[in-house]
Amino acid sequence: MEPITGAQLAAQALIDRNIPYIFSLSGGHITPIYQYLENAAVQIFDTRHEQSALFMAEAWGKLTRTPGVAMVTAGPGFTNALTGVASAHFSNTPLVLIAGCVGLDNKERLDLQDMPQEEVIKPMVKKALVCRKAERVSEYMDMAFRIAGSGRPGPVYLEFPIDVLNTPVDPASVKSMDTRIRSRPADPEKADDLLAMI
Repeated sequence: MEPITGAQLAAQALIDRNIPYIFSLSGGHITPIYQYLENAAVQIFDTRHEQSALFMAEAWGKLTRTPGVAMVTAGPGFTNALTGVASAHFSNTPLVLIAGCVGLDNKERLDLQDMPQEEVIKPMVKKALVCRKAERVSEYMDMAFRIAGSGRPGPVYLEFPIDVLNTPVDPASVKSMDTRIRSRPADPEKADDLLAMI
């Protein structure tokens, strides 16, 4: 079997979960995921500001009662998303915020846009998850969606260091993802109607 990267696993997890839309503002730390979603059925709405992306994902979560998905890059991209996360927290809206960050070996070395994102967002989310091994990307995706939509719904933070996204792994070492909790409404026309309301 050919090796696959953490970014491929992340993209495949979103595809397998039938995520119809991701609300985002592109950036270098999440580009590897973008590359593997390029020709997928998942539609990426690239907004002009991360706050807009989060509010759109929150609206999706409120309308469908399934986790809305937002994706942002590290540092300022991450901090621009915080108001939307706080809004989802106070309204108990299911939401998954995927963020990129500097590589594990570059933390606290003044790398581009390095900051302690997990510590900043912890008080605002149901759970803050940081995936440090490419083999566990699918597992972490599953945890994020399960936590966001179960019990009292709310936002979940999922961080992928850039080196984890770029690490090749043996597909045999990857645990399969639980995709039973779907994010797409049963009727595709309903999804388009809901999107028009956002």
